[in-house]
Amino acid sequence: MLDDPQKSLRRLLSDDDDTVKCGINIGEAWLTGEF
Repeated sequence: MLDDPQKSLRRLLSDDDDTVKCGINIGEAWLTGEF
């Protein structure tokens, strides 16, 4: 019943693209010391 984990992750990322971008932006800000 479970899909290949990578496929599930890709589907989750594509379904949740805005959230992913937000997370990436937060990560970049944290890495550059702006967060």
